[in-house]
Amino acid sequence: MSELPDLTPAELGALARKHGLRGPLERLPSAGIVNRAYANSEVVLRVAVPGDETGEEDARTEAVAVPAALRAGIRTPPLLVFDDSRDVVDAPVTVYARVNAPSLHGTGWDGANPRLVRAARETGHELARLHLAVTDVPDPRGWLEVWDLPDAREGVEAAALGRVDRMTADWAIRLLTRTAALPRPASRFLHGDAQPGNLLVHPDGSLAALIDWGDAGWADPALDFPALPPHAAVHALRAYREVAPQLLGDGAEGRILEVYLNMAFRRLGRAPTSRELWSARPGGVLAHLLRFAVDAPGEWREWLRE
Repeated sequence: MSELPDLTPAELGALARKHGLRGPLERLPSAGIVNRAYANSEVVLRVAVPGDETGEEDARTEAVAVPAALRAGIRTPPLLVFDDSRDVVDAPVTVYARVNAPSLHGTGWDGANPRLVRAARETGHELARLHLAVTDVPDPRGWLEVWDLPDAREGVEAAALGRVDRMTADWAIRLLTRTAALPRPASRFLHGDAQPGNLLVHPDGSLAALIDWGDAGWADPALDFPALPPHAAVHALRAYREVAPQLLGDGAEGRILEVYLNMAFRRLGRAPTSRELWSARPGGVLAHLLRFAVDAPGEWREWLRE
């Protein structure tokens, strides 16, 4: 269960009455860090923590992104309410139709499990359809994310100060210098956080819904893959190219690895955390990359070699 504070019974009751939510609303377990979530059999009520700027910004981003995704036919729950009136709680409130399926993170499927492979492939298909179909999103208030990734080499240099040896840092910087020189395709509309916790799946691994659009915005389409662990990103990327073979341009694997290394080295200085998402802990991304490098496909291995 998230450590975020519960709504009071009075707040929860007032929100239910205001938005016509029937039946008891039960608190949902969540790996998230910005929203309290409650649900009945029909809807999910999400409430940002008052004063949490990230949660408030995410709710506004979703209010713009989700309608655009739905118009494009993307599998995501309809946004039924966006309420920023703050007359019950001092934070944005959203209500979504409920999809009764667990997250991929919650299944525990690993590696070559055929259900994980199916989920990753269907995610790749869905991202390709999103990138192809959504070419314009009305955003008069500028609520969509502005993606501005730092130079990954800076994170490696910072980590080299006592956390990795100089030889390893130099290897990573050489790799990142190669990826930095890659041409970047035209920006596309991204989900921005297609990590396993935001992928709802059926028992057979088929994708039920892509949720949580709080990081949606415009950027290099390859940036929609590094939220997945590497072994899942491989399957998602292959499936993506079945739908949109030209959209990513050249060197997509290198551009994805660039983000993984950025994530990995920048997280090394963080304190340990109890969060279980694959990339949350300081050494998590490096551990996944180590597992992946053992039998990475050739188009990925050529970037990892000298």
